[in-house]
Amino acid sequence: MDGRKYWTPEEDEYLKTSYENGKSFAEIAHALGRFPKQCSERYLNNLKDDVDKSPLDQGEIQSLIEYQQIHGNQWAKISRLLKEKNANPKRRPANYLKNFWHANMVRKQRFPKKSVHAERLTFDNNAEIPIRFAILCSVAEEELCDLMEKELFYK
Repeated sequence: MDGRKYWTPEEDEYLKTSYENGKSFAEIAHALGRFPKQCSERYLNNLKDDVDKSPLDQGEIQSLIEYQQIHGNQWAKISRLLKEKNANPKRRPANYLKNFWHANMVRKQRFPKKSVHAERLTFDNNAEIPIRFAILCSVAEEELCDLMEKELFYK
């Protein structure tokens, strides 16, 4: 096992109520057998009432792209700017934005839209199918292209 300890609902409840009743993260961490930084990050990124956990909408994604081009990887600043722009009482944690960026946007930069052309396809059973095709992959079709690259061998 990797030593990772997942948060239980009971720990979440204890952390939230204890912090809101004035206990420090150090006191809470000692009671839970965790580090203060773990407690602080769990509370600020997941349990605090002003955290927006809904998926990003298209407007927020466009703003995220724009702000990331201007400010680079200053995720806390980008989080504040998104909250101000959307006039939303809830906020997107910087960690959430960073994870979204690296899971979605960076992957698209590494695997840009593809144009696939082939004369013959050879499948695992070596049955050749003469076929000419062209597939233009959009963002939604990227998974299809990844699957095709794994499944097919192009001659």
